[in-house]
Amino acid sequence: VNFGLGMPNSAESGVKMSCIVKIRGASAQSFALQVSDLAIHEFNGFPGKDSFTPSPKLTQRFAAHLTKPFVFDYVGGHIRDIRAGAEVPETVVNIVRGILDFFQFTVKTTQKVYELEEFGIHGKCQSNYATEENNQTKELTITRVVDVTNCLGKAALYRGMATAVLDKLSKQRGESIVSTVRYVYKVKPTADGGLITGVHGLEQQHFSPFNVKGGSFKMHAEKKLDLVSESDVAAIVVPAGGLTQSRGGPVYKFVDAEANVPLVMQNLEDVVPKAIELIKHLADANSYHIDSATTQDTIKLFQLLRMTPYEGLEEMWKQFAGNAEYRRWFLDTIVEISDARILKFLESRFQAGDISANEALQTFVVAFNHLKAAPELVEMAKAFLSLPFSKSNVHLWHTVVLSYGSLVYKHCAYNTPCSVGVVQPLLDMALEALRTRHYDDMVLALKALGNAGHPGSIKTIMRFLPGVSASPVDLPPGVLSAAVQSMRLLAARDPHSVRTRKNTTDLCEGSMVPTGTVPVRPSGQEWFFANVNKDFIRRALSLSAGKDTPLWTAMENLQKGYSWHWTKAFLIIEARYFQATTLGLPLEISKYYQSVTGITVNAKAVINPPPTERLGQLLNSEVSLDTDGFVGFTKDFWAFYGINTELFQSGSEVVGKIPVGAPFKFSSKINVAQKKFEFDFPVLKKEIELFSVSSNAFAVSRNIEEPTLAKMTPMIPDIAASSEQVQTTPEHLNTSNTWHPKGKFCAESQIYGVGVCVESDMRRQYYHEEYPLFYFLGFTHLAFKLVPVQAGRAVDKIHFEVNAGPSKHPMSARQLLETLRRLSQVSADALQRFLSPSVSCIHLIRPSNFLRQGLDSTPEAVFNFKAFAMSGDRKPEGYDAVMYNTSEGSHHNAQLIVSQVGDNINWKMCVNTMMNSSAEAKAHIGWGAECQSYEMLLAAAYPSASKPTFEAKVDWTRIPENMEELGTRLERYVPGMAFLFGFYQENESNAQREVSASFAASSADSVDVKIRFPKYTLYRQAVPLPSFFENQSLKNTCSQLLRL
Repeated sequence: VNFGLGMPNSAESGVKMSCIVKIRGASAQSFALQVSDLAIHEFNGFPGKDSFTPSPKLTQRFAAHLTKPFVFDYVGGHIRDIRAGAEVPETVVNIVRGILDFFQFTVKTTQKVYELEEFGIHGKCQSNYATEENNQTKELTITRVVDVTNCLGKAALYRGMATAVLDKLSKQRGESIVSTVRYVYKVKPTADGGLITGVHGLEQQHFSPFNVKGGSFKMHAEKKLDLVSESDVAAIVVPAGGLTQSRGGPVYKFVDAEANVPLVMQNLEDVVPKAIELIKHLADANSYHIDSATTQDTIKLFQLLRMTPYEGLEEMWKQFAGNAEYRRWFLDTIVEISDARILKFLESRFQAGDISANEALQTFVVAFNHLKAAPELVEMAKAFLSLPFSKSNVHLWHTVVLSYGSLVYKHCAYNTPCSVGVVQPLLDMALEALRTRHYDDMVLALKALGNAGHPGSIKTIMRFLPGVSASPVDLPPGVLSAAVQSMRLLAARDPHSVRTRKNTTDLCEGSMVPTGTVPVRPSGQEWFFANVNKDFIRRALSLSAGKDTPLWTAMENLQKGYSWHWTKAFLIIEARYFQATTLGLPLEISKYYQSVTGITVNAKAVINPPPTERLGQLLNSEVSLDTDGFVGFTKDFWAFYGINTELFQSGSEVVGKIPVGAPFKFSSKINVAQKKFEFDFPVLKKEIELFSVSSNAFAVSRNIEEPTLAKMTPMIPDIAASSEQVQTTPEHLNTSNTWHPKGKFCAESQIYGVGVCVESDMRRQYYHEEYPLFYFLGFTHLAFKLVPVQAGRAVDKIHFEVNAGPSKHPMSARQLLETLRRLSQVSADALQRFLSPSVSCIHLIRPSNFLRQGLDSTPEAVFNFKAFAMSGDRKPEGYDAVMYNTSEGSHHNAQLIVSQVGDNINWKMCVNTMMNSSAEAKAHIGWGAECQSYEMLLAAAYPSASKPTFEAKVDWTRIPENMEELGTRLERYVPGMAFLFGFYQENESNAQREVSASFAASSADSVDVKIRFPKYTLYRQAVPLPSFFENQSLKNTCSQLLRL
């Protein structure tokens, strides 16, 4: 079997097994099979250049079991029961099934073409037979094609994250596989019946993550059986006691998927000490920042923990409980043990009370939503509803109840019919809350019933709906909202079971009181909610809060010096699909997506004068803060397509990594009374990678005998390797071409001694026939970095200052007004010169408009921002930005002046914005020496018309060459992108050095769009407006319910 793209110059992986098989009769229907001369070879490289290499250790591992005798029943050309020793692994038995599958077929001598539904290694599948007879030798050639897509009891399995029930779309994606299976049998007629002299089996498979034909990952599985000899011997005597265990029939049997994670291969003996060491290693490596080189090891940890017995979990807890860092990593990762062990462990913690409510909440919510939805686990989970510790914290109690509801939903989705007994505790909780008039408990129980979505809860929920309930009760809006929301969820999942009455409308109209909850509802399930109201917010943020409030405690901690560190490893997605192959080896398609997040903060504050009675005194204090730390995460992504067993792996693997991290260190001074905020940052001394994306596709080979010697060959070779072209066979009509764009762009500031760089490196291989998959496969690296730059002079620190209050700026009024007069004159001239008739209704603001303030007045600066590079006692360098409000009457005007500060520098940027009551606006931008070198004009308006219209345009008279060149380059892509979005193009001459656009409403939910460029116009009619989903109001909820 081999895996790859099936294209020239792309790497593949594969494995080959060869052996001699002896079959001897034990009785009329029972036979013994024994394997000898086993040899296993592995392939990892480029076809035509590399070859299969022997794997003696793996061969020895398999031979230890395959050379033992296997007994099977064979009746009418079909395999019945297979028996083997209890010690033989199921993986080995499946390989024997692959061998015996050679003999699993039906011969009809009376028909040349026939169809049958029969059992085989893939399940009970449709077989299509065609028979040809050699007239001379009378030998039969039988061709059998098996439809493995629509088998009954198909040997296929879905596994993975239980946070979401497998829906129709995701199931279709898992089945975006095209498989063909064909056997060709050679049968020689004899006096005793037909003798099989040779069989050739071929299974080919194409898998693509995209809904297109071609451009896919490929599997080529082939097997061949040749008759070497036959002889009459005495019946074999089956050893007593050694082969007493039945292993089932010919259909493939899946082994425990938890143990066989496709991305790693590690020795799973003595898992507890290995897991302990790995947790310590991960915790230590990610203690201050996220070490992206280690994050992929969390997958190894998940596998080790899944193989750890319950006693091992208790042993690890005792070791880690006293260390906050190790303890957190342990609790965050054991949630991936999705069976009874995690429930037993959590129950033990709840009973002992040796875990905090916050730790319990975080662990519980993930563990329950990753838990298998087996009936026995649901029964075990009920215990948490009655444990006292569950109710020790209101947020923990909410999470316990809501998570149980989610578990019921998953259980019922996979187990039909679903007994009402699983939801009975929630029904009892709801009715008890109704009886005692406990409103918070009503809301909680109703939300949990909505999560559960069990039709047996409809009658109970209806008791909370006045106008629907037979005995209506007066309930607050929050309870009514929860009841209607729960009914809506039930209706969405089981609309035939939900019937409501017309007077539900009255309920909806009378129950609009805004519901003060903050829910967390991923995957359609609500896992957490908190009641929030104005009083709560007012108490939390009140400036009159005193020494008995959390904010006061936080302020005191800051003055003493505060340190906080938090990390979280989280497996976001684990989606796995398994399917049998003709070889008896399991094909797996899987996707893993996980993250490790970390935050570190160290801070100390000095408050002068310090508050003595209430927090409001901070408004009259100056707060100095020194802080440093790190915030970031690394996300790892894997996709695997290939053979995955506990002994070896062979397939195609896509690996991606996205590290995001920002270390920080700064000091600040904050004076709220003066509205003055200052921040000082140290000079950058080493390169910092803020963000990067890297990915590649590999042909992978791993085996348990040499777990550290895994082979990962990039499927798309690098440029050096691609020059050594591989010889291709005639059927490869496509020729490959390499594409290797590599670049680095940096914007540097010698003032601040820092630069921003974007680096990119891609390696692709493309063909005359293009498919989406080829765009993604290959090496990719994109990075965004901060880099130190040699400053023009030594820089001690970078200083930012914000003055948000009204203040007098040193620029004289006469200077400012003269500048504004000159700019407005230029603006008016430009408008008259460039504005087209479509926006001719814009009223031009003449220069005289700016003189109404009077030359004697001093303008008010509403905002001032400074960014300086400080160097000892020398004059700072950098930029100073001031915004002025010069509005008068119905005209809203503002000016922004940005000045570069330094010796012999006169660079400025001036932005003049104007808007009047007629919804007309324009802005003039000038920059360069005294704002005169370059300029642009922007204008927008809602002209009076028969239908609502918005028009905008950009004019430019003088812009820098590099800016004009960039615009020209970008414009090349506009027509193609516009075509993709459904726009039409007309080649016509429009105003030069101008781009304008108009948007006219064509209906309540669509607009006509026209965009004019200098040389062409793009237009599209009835462009649909985007739909923005509002918060689920009670009115919308009820209308949806009524429609159902």
